Amino acid sequence: MNLKGVRTSSNLDPSSKKAVIEKRLESLSKQANELSILCGIEIGLIVFAPGENNPYTWPSSTKAKDIVREYLACPGDKRLNNLVNHKKYLQLAVNAREDYINKIEQMVEEMEMENLFNQLVEGAKAFNELGVREINGLKKLFAVKRIKLEERKKTLNEDVEKEIGSNEKIVGEETDGHP
Repeated sequence: MNLKGVRTSSNLDPSSKKAVIEKRLESLSKQANELSILCGIEIGLIVFAPGENNPYTWPSSTKAKDIVREYLACPGDKRLNNLVNHKKYLQLAVNAREDYINKIEQMVEEMEMENLFNQLVEGAKAFNELGVREINGLKKLFAVKRIKLEERKKTLNEDVEKEIGSNEKIVGEETDGHP
């Protein structure tokens, strides 16, 4: 959220301050309604404004009180399980970003090794020019390629066996046991 246009209401006169609070509460209510609809959750707002005797409640006073009662009726440990503190949220975001970066780095490494392999095959690069990192990368590439080849070989053998089995069945049906 961009806070560039937000101004403090501490230096305003009371009537202007009240107008700003009402405008912000209306905006907050709209956002709460959208969040409630989009996420399928119950939301209740209770806001105590300075100088007001009655709090602002949304969607209604009874509905907001019911939501608070329901929350307070839950056992303490269950309530804490659903809370996410800022540090935990940021750690989850950092972990997700690190996982993404590692995945991208792995893809780049695989592409580099594919390119290096092609250069070796084409003769553009000699094997004795390679460093330890490149040789280890090629070993990983070869291991992955070998696994893929073994899987493909297995699939092709199964397909051939199915084809042979279906051909034998058809030949048996055509002759009906007569030579």
